[in-house]
Amino acid sequence: MKKLILTSLILLIGVAAGAQGILNRFTDPEKGHTVFIPKGNRSIGISGAYRSFNVGGEDFSNGDGYAILSYLNIGNGKLNYYNVTPSFSYFIADDLALGFRLEYSGYTLDSDLKLDVRNVPLVGSILGNVSLMSRHMMRNAWGGSISLRKYLSFFGSRTIGLFGEARLYGNYGVLKSCPIVDEYQEVSYVDPDTGDEETEEVPTGRTINDEGKMRISTGIGAGLKLAAGMAIRLKDNSAITLSIPIVGANYSYTKQNHAATGNQAHMSQFGISRDIDFLAIQVGYTHYITSKKRK
Repeated sequence: MKKLILTSLILLIGVAAGAQGILNRFTDPEKGHTVFIPKGNRSIGISGAYRSFNVGGEDFSNGDGYAILSYLNIGNGKLNYYNVTPSFSYFIADDLALGFRLEYSGYTLDSDLKLDVRNVPLVGSILGNVSLMSRHMMRNAWGGSISLRKYLSFFGSRTIGLFGEARLYGNYGVLKSCPIVDEYQEVSYVDPDTGDEETEEVPTGRTINDEGKMRISTGIGAGLKLAAGMAIRLKDNSAITLSIPIVGANYSYTKQNHAATGNQAHMSQFGISRDIDFLAIQVGYTHYITSKKRK
């Protein structure tokens, strides 16, 4: 036990000494402070993301779609998510940029989601396959933001830099949602046992039913996000950036209209997140315009 404690103390002292050495790299008077991006520079850039999800089942009516945990059955589902963000920044001080962005994002979703409980005792004999969601949805959103980004050279490097960012944003979005329905065709055949002519409805496909059943939701949102990231400078005075939102607060208000009845409903929400927002991770390209005084 004493040897274990002594070894642990030695490791802790080593780690502490190493950490102190890392910090000294930024404050060593002989090395000096490395400016990653000088004051007066401007930058124009673009960032974005795209995600695609696709799952299908040949005979979803019999519960043969893709199953999760054996009960949640995804018959046919498609999700395409995309966003693009052009931006402009001006460095008001060394490694400190004031930025402006325009943002567009959207997604399309076709869903076939059922809860397959046929193998559950008692419940399965009553419910069988329970339809959870079978809808087509399409959303488009537009917005803008202002940000303040602080860069820090990575161990004195002029190629790799880290940054922290605070971004204040607002947006407006429109979501259209309507049911997806099965189409059937009546087929005639002769019953081999009785010789009588019978008819049967056979599924022929699926279609979007937007006649009087569409719901249109419009909403506004605003919030503040704190993010961290990395920039890798290229030889042509440009950079590849990666930004990851970590903490944020947001407010949104949405109004929904039912096309058939004209009825309206609304929803408002406020939230604070403390986890990494994976859907908002941005990969971007930025080109720096050097100030003439700095050339």
